[in-house]
Amino acid sequence: MLSYVWSVVAQPEGSRAWFSNAEAASTLFFADASGDYEIELRVHDGRVAARPDRVSVHVPDTLALNACLYLPMQFRR
Repeated sequence: MLSYVWSVVAQPEGSRAWFSNAEAASTLFFADASGDYEIELRVHDGRVAARPDRVSVHVPDTLALNACLYLPMQFRR
């Protein structure tokens, strides 16, 4: 069984950003201030932990009060 842990490793000063469920495979990230955030996901299968994966997110001033991001993000090339 896989376990997941999302965390904010860097955020603007004074921010109290949060996740809807920091231990789910998919979660919502809520930013409460404009600026740059670094989010990390750690996955463990009960025996071996995968290398952490990180994503950087920039929240502009215009979205600071309403920023919500569905994680994990998926990009198509």
